Amino acid sequence: MPRLFWFIICIVTAVVLLSIGQGQVESDTLWHIKAGEYMLEHGILKTDPFSWTMRGEPWFAHEWLWEVLAASVYRLGGSTGVWLFNALWVGLFGLSVFLLLRSRCSLPRAALLYAAVLCSSSVAWHARPHVMAQGLFALWMLVVLAAWRHPRLLYLLPVIEVVWANVHGSAPLGPVILAGAWLLSGFEWRWGVLESLKPDHAVRRTLGITAVLSFAASLVNPHGVLLWWYVVAASQHPLIKEFIAEWQSPNFHHIDFWPIILFVLALFGFLLRGRKDRRLPVFETLLTGGFFVLCMQQMRHVPYFYFTAALVLASLWGKERPGDEAFPDRKTGVAAFLCGLLVLAAGYRFFPPTWMADRSGRSDFPIAAVDYLQDKGLGHSRLFNDYYWGGYLIWRNMSPFIDGRADMYAFNGDVFKEYFGFTLSNPQKRNSLGLKQNPGFYLDKYAVDAVLTHNGSSLDWYMEDRGGWREVYRDDKAVIYVRKEARR
Repeated sequence: MPRLFWFIICIVTAVVLLSIGQGQVESDTLWHIKAGEYMLEHGILKTDPFSWTMRGEPWFAHEWLWEVLAASVYRLGGSTGVWLFNALWVGLFGLSVFLLLRSRCSLPRAALLYAAVLCSSSVAWHARPHVMAQGLFALWMLVVLAAWRHPRLLYLLPVIEVVWANVHGSAPLGPVILAGAWLLSGFEWRWGVLESLKPDHAVRRTLGITAVLSFAASLVNPHGVLLWWYVVAASQHPLIKEFIAEWQSPNFHHIDFWPIILFVLALFGFLLRGRKDRRLPVFETLLTGGFFVLCMQQMRHVPYFYFTAALVLASLWGKERPGDEAFPDRKTGVAAFLCGLLVLAAGYRFFPPTWMADRSGRSDFPIAAVDYLQDKGLGHSRLFNDYYWGGYLIWRNMSPFIDGRADMYAFNGDVFKEYFGFTLSNPQKRNSLGLKQNPGFYLDKYAVDAVLTHNGSSLDWYMEDRGGWREVYRDDKAVIYVRKEARR
């Protein structure tokens, strides 16, 4: 029977890797890769080269390394290359959580929790820098929790941190976790089911040394200590928190977030019905609580919660068969791996990773409308665009009004706020932002000469009756208006 679970693990992994390929492209994916291509030619960006509203303004390109790597793999392997690059970090995340689960509970239970973590997290794994950051976080946790048996492994963490600090703004999380582990390693205590690990002087000393080294390593990036400032400033900026989906709290009306509820119910269920010999590790419990609070505020933290919650569940669930092997025998391992590889290959054949459009040919991007703009010579006009289409415009070598770099627009001037002067129809929200004028005021303020917006949007309705403007294109996705004096 245990052999069956190795096959299940490999098949689940293959299915998850295929699923992330079906939704790998967001508008942000496109501008990230375009930025990487630019940096391969010109070096690390410090100012905006893309938009017409912020060109030359400071840009905190904290994800530059992922962008350069993604641009490189795109040049080598196209959309499949980007998918495989993304899958590498999902694989690291999965391997790390499985090894930690397997050290705490039996194979069947570890397999179930592994599947729950990967399947629940996969909805957030678009091809963007945060996926690599989560893979590095998982590896970080694997090393830290192995420290009591192999303390020398901790010296890998500063190296990981240097990479992390150039991939994503979440890098300060590593030194913070390590400092927390160092603090908790200094004493032994027990309260109910909570229990800390027995202090070890050598481990504690190594934790302290590597915590300091990891903090120093986090400064090895183009922005130095400002990376720590960015984490706080971006996560607390009121406009970003209110209007950018991934920075908002989860919407539990959507099925994607129901696993949060299931994980919480499982944790409470095991706590209420748990056996007396089960112990709850303090370090992992505190991390789970912290990530739960964070993911309730911002959905971008959800995979971190699943990861740590699964470790706590594994500790509460315990080992059903303490004697079973941590790894399969060679024959079973090879057979299970080949089975997963076969599922992956067959899935790739029928469900290859998407790029601009899904398998039905539908796209979230205004492909035909942008074709029209370029065909009519409007590709370099002062174009107003929907926020979620900005990355696609950059991909098509056009300058957007705004795109997914919300932090740059929010930290420099009023472009981000006044974007909602074009698009918000709710009077209360407009007033709360100090947007007293109608969209026409902002069209004139920015001297916009073309508008690309969603068919049926509030701006579309406004433009229909706006004097001085003419509709020149409309399809089921997008509509284009130009000033009557603009070339067309």
